[in-house]
Amino acid sequence: MKKTLISILIALLILTSFTLSACKSNPVETTAESETTTEINTVPESDTDVDVVHEHTFVDGRCSVCGETEGLLYVLQDDGTYLVSGYDGSQNTVYLSDTHDNKPVVGIAENGFSGNDVVRAILLANGMKSIGSGAFADCNNLAGIFIPDSIEHIGSSLFKNCPIFEYVVFWGTREQWEATDKSSDWASEDIKSNVLVNFGSPWTTTMIMYNRPTKSPRVQDDFYTYCNFDFIVDHDVFSSQSTSTTLEMRTRFVEMLTDETISDPELDTLRVFFNQLSDTDKMKAYGMETIKPYIDRIDAVTSIEEFNALLTSDDFWFSPFINVSYNCLNASSEVDLSLEQNSVYLDDETLFYYGTYDDIGYIGDLYWWSRLLMNIDFQLLGMDAEEAGGVCSKIMTFEKSLYDVELWTVAYEDMDFGAIPVEDIIKKYGFDLSDGAFVYKNYFENLSCYWNDEHLDILKLVTKARVLLESIPYRDNSIYDDAKNEYEYIRKRIESPAELATDACNSRFTFADVIAKSFVKYRIGEEGLARLNGLTEDIITAYKDLLAETDWLNNETKNELIEKLDKLRKCILQPTEGYLDHSGLKLSSEDPPLENYFKLVKYRYALEAQNVLGKTGVSAAWYVVPPTNANFYYNPEDNSINIFPGYVSQKTYNNDMTDAEMYGAIGFGIAHEISHGLTGLGAYYNADGEKVDCIYKDEDTVSYNNLVKKVIDYLNTIEAKDGMYVNGERCYVETMADILAFEAIIQVMKSKGNNEYGKMSEAFANFFALSELPSYFDVYFYDTHLMNNIRVNVAIQMQKEICDYYGIKEGDKMYLKPEDRIVIFGSGK
Repeated sequence: MKKTLISILIALLILTSFTLSACKSNPVETTAESETTTEINTVPESDTDVDVVHEHTFVDGRCSVCGETEGLLYVLQDDGTYLVSGYDGSQNTVYLSDTHDNKPVVGIAENGFSGNDVVRAILLANGMKSIGSGAFADCNNLAGIFIPDSIEHIGSSLFKNCPIFEYVVFWGTREQWEATDKSSDWASEDIKSNVLVNFGSPWTTTMIMYNRPTKSPRVQDDFYTYCNFDFIVDHDVFSSQSTSTTLEMRTRFVEMLTDETISDPELDTLRVFFNQLSDTDKMKAYGMETIKPYIDRIDAVTSIEEFNALLTSDDFWFSPFINVSYNCLNASSEVDLSLEQNSVYLDDETLFYYGTYDDIGYIGDLYWWSRLLMNIDFQLLGMDAEEAGGVCSKIMTFEKSLYDVELWTVAYEDMDFGAIPVEDIIKKYGFDLSDGAFVYKNYFENLSCYWNDEHLDILKLVTKARVLLESIPYRDNSIYDDAKNEYEYIRKRIESPAELATDACNSRFTFADVIAKSFVKYRIGEEGLARLNGLTEDIITAYKDLLAETDWLNNETKNELIEKLDKLRKCILQPTEGYLDHSGLKLSSEDPPLENYFKLVKYRYALEAQNVLGKTGVSAAWYVVPPTNANFYYNPEDNSINIFPGYVSQKTYNNDMTDAEMYGAIGFGIAHEISHGLTGLGAYYNADGEKVDCIYKDEDTVSYNNLVKKVIDYLNTIEAKDGMYVNGERCYVETMADILAFEAIIQVMKSKGNNEYGKMSEAFANFFALSELPSYFDVYFYDTHLMNNIRVNVAIQMQKEICDYYGIKEGDKMYLKPEDRIVIFGSGK
């Protein structure tokens, strides 16, 4: 997703995705870089037919039988068929039915939706034949339409004066689309060139929202879409495994806090903060006046010396630029210094974010992160709209000048910070620089040029922005009600004070550790943890069995790989050294929420500085990002796999899962990360996390590189979107880990005598169910992981046992000849 991350997240992403690259002598250039039993041949050929004669029963604005959206208007034609002539409903997404009053609906009348400011997406029913000229003209909020392959004629000027219109999705082949009779000026050239076609070569891009097949495919042709067809059809808004897991974790968190049978010191302290933030009436006492003293202190500054004194004072915890984190993932890392970001604001329904992103859906994401609606905040401080917008624009122009540089680091001692009081700020946070630090050189070089009296005004403005941004969760959010009403799409994921309070408690500097630890303790439990640790041991044994069967590896290489497995640090839902201890933290419900937040920040920095860096072998990533994140990774520097509690959802693991379902869900994730330790970047670190030339011996690299080439060559044949093919060199890293993970899971199932391959593989596909805006296609396409639908299908089609189970044979789209299947370790028999 288009998200700018703090430096540790960048490091995490790089490490996670760069965990598989060919060993030395690799001839290929590489690019660095997540229950229903199915019987064979029982797939329905079409959707279940429904009787078209029915009374409309509207649930949440949509008919529960035919799916039609409430509020559609029709005009009856002479031949007894209907055209849709307008819409006076309130739903943003509008579904058209192919019948009305038991008569066919054959299209949309000329100017049918013209001038409608409610509609954001329109989905035409299969069977419709025509779209009249100007059908969507002057629709200010229309972003996309979805056209069935039954369409025969498209009129002119469909999207005239539609300022945010972005995409057309056609549910048919490229050939069908080209054959459709379209007026020459039906759309702009830009829209014409970006029509998303559901062409299926070999699989449809069904992870892209609304790009839906009209019926479920055969399991033998498109495994991902077959398993996730209901999900694909039902999800009208963005939904991914990471987002749904976050929402689920939030729900479970609220359940824990309201469960009076659960009590321990840390959870009770957390409840003080949570109850305070979720009390709507009490929070009204903490409006903009809460932050006014800090704003006044900034306004009072008249020199750069006074500005430095403010930033380094013990009672001012807003640092506008300097982010203190870790450069690496192990506990002995040097301190890492980077710049913070501040600028997000809304003006005239447009998102400004360093002038880069303007996607409406992304605005909702930013608000979801509690990013700042800065023009609104500055207005609440007393500016008028024009002045506030000008201030925001000035701040962003300044910040962009800092960030628009090449990203590289230097040692702390090699950097001249000018007048910036970096060392004093870091001492305030409690960090010891005696072991060194790394600095993002260009950022601070640019910043130091502005750190003087001449540019004091802009430094003060950015500091105010930081105060406004960081204090949002800890002051009265009802002051944003008017803004949220105006920008309705922003608030659709923020539903209650309890949810806002949960988000404020679930961050790196608040209680994410306590949430994660409590979730594991009270919801997974010791029995669940034992089950997952037992699964991990079974997977490790499976890898050893596969290595024993691998004839292209010599014994010396095998022994080193086995040693890595024996010494693997298994951080399954908790760091090996345990979570940080918050039992010494004392908060008071009588103090303002912002003051309690400052206590948390100060306490947290002290824990990190004194405990984390002082513990050898503790993976610092558990403390510099919230462990409630839906993430997992392999760390070669301490030979550890790390499965965050935030990764756990009903789809990845719950205590009621069968073993087969568990293998395909969280088992796959565990095996995938172990795979990274045995191949790619993991091959350049030994069992103790020490950097080595390569643990594969010279004679083994030839076979290994042949595997790499085979994966790359195959991936390059896959068409992800019309004319856009997978880049094998970019994606082979994670693909090989996927294939190897499945080999290990199947080996575990064989050792247990478990042949429920349907439950296992469908649980795997279910986890990767995704519905995403077409505008995000490029984000997923250019990722180092394959797009979810392709990722699932490629992993499945390599496994003999699963192909045999589903009867996948020659002529099926999922079929690969046995000699074309890719086997990493083992015999493949």
